[in-house]
Amino acid sequence: MVKAIFYIPKNYNDSEPIPADRFKEIEEFLIVEFGGYSIPGEIKGAWKNPKTGEVEHDRSVKFEVALRLEEVERLKKFLVGMKRKLKQEEIYFELNKETDIEML
Repeated sequence: MVKAIFYIPKNYNDSEPIPADRFKEIEEFLIVEFGGYSIPGEIKGAWKNPKTGEVEHDRSVKFEVALRLEEVERLKKFLVGMKRKLKQEEIYFELNKETDIEML
């Protein structure tokens, strides 16, 4: 198994809060498709928008998911759809293939 990490912003780009039902939709998808997820906490960060050159600051929820390598594309496809729903320029995604994950 591999570990995927992704960040979902807590606010739309116009600073309006993203509704809790969007986070519930993500959580339900992760449970149904991959058997679970972890949320280690809220994170604060910034990134430079390559289109505008402006620095964007945000607070996000960090999700961690253990899944099989062949399932990664399904997760990415879901996140691309979620990016559109959340009207985001980007969603941070990290895949760690070096992690040994076991369910004991």
